[in-house]
Amino acid sequence: MVCRVDPLQMMHKAEKKYEVGKVIDEEQAKQRQIFDRAVMEPNFCEMYAGLCFHLAWELPDFSEDNEKITFKRLLLNKCQEEFERGEREGWEEGEIEQSEEEREQKRIKARRRMLGNIRLIGELYKKRMLTERIMHECLKKLLGQYQDPDEEDIEALCILMKYYWRDD
Repeated sequence: MVCRVDPLQMMHKAEKKYEVGKVIDEEQAKQRQIFDRAVMEPNFCEMYAGLCFHLAWELPDFSEDNEKITFKRLLLNKCQEEFERGEREGWEEGEIEQSEEEREQKRIKARRRMLGNIRLIGELYKKRMLTERIMHECLKKLLGQYQDPDEEDIEALCILMKYYWRDD
């Protein structure tokens, strides 16, 4: 005798309906934590890039408003946002009330984060997750102030060039 169970009877209604593009705060925090770790632990950027490469192949794509949403696209958007923000993160309102030591710690953290993002971009480039055209744009932006270069931009440029001129 074969006992059959109707799959619809086994399903239950979820408390919170999943909607594409609307991620619960906890999930957003997890995603942000993964990215933050990648940029704040630059010695592990190669490992994080490998993880991202794997996830880009394994995670499903979604569509929202006829637009394809992929892990790779979300990751590259986050890298670009972080790249464009640069060290501006360190200069916020209320900094006047902070001690010199607090401001310096904030500046060091912002610099470390920016350089970590540069390393992650370089590792993603090595994994061919971003194109040469994107690398060119990053390099051009870092070269932008060649008359009066910013020390952090020069350091970031040197790090990125190391990845760009890699041996295949």
